[in-house]
Amino acid sequence: MADIEKVKEYFKADVFAMNMGIEIMKCDAEESVCALPVTPDLYNAGGKVQGGAIFTLADFAFAVAANCEGRHTVSQSASVTFIKPGSGEMLYAKAKKISSGKSTCHYSVFVTNELDTLIAHITVNGFVVGEKKTE
Repeated sequence: MADIEKVKEYFKADVFAMNMGIEIMKCDAEESVCALPVTPDLYNAGGKVQGGAIFTLADFAFAVAANCEGRHTVSQSASVTFIKPGSGEMLYAKAKKISSGKSTCHYSVFVTNELDTLIAHITVNGFVVGEKKTE
């Protein structure tokens, strides 16, 4: 398992995710879990969590898991299926590695709320840009 404090420090540079309030709960090369408190500023016109916020949480969870191995990896493509409207007090994204090769990887991300209601399923293909810079 990766040193979660080092991972959190690395991802402080992801200003967009940090400003949304996303928190890293768990991380290793096989899986990550991230959480997002649901606040009114995330709501769409229908009073549910905006799809872009759900996708951002999922994409961030992918990034955390994919970058835990020391390889700088970015999203190459993604497909999102919204299952139920985003609701509740917290959203959680669990990214699980499906495969990882020399230059690409594939993850499946499940977004749920605090009642474990499935909100969305996202598949992400990543591209390895290079090795992460270390101190």
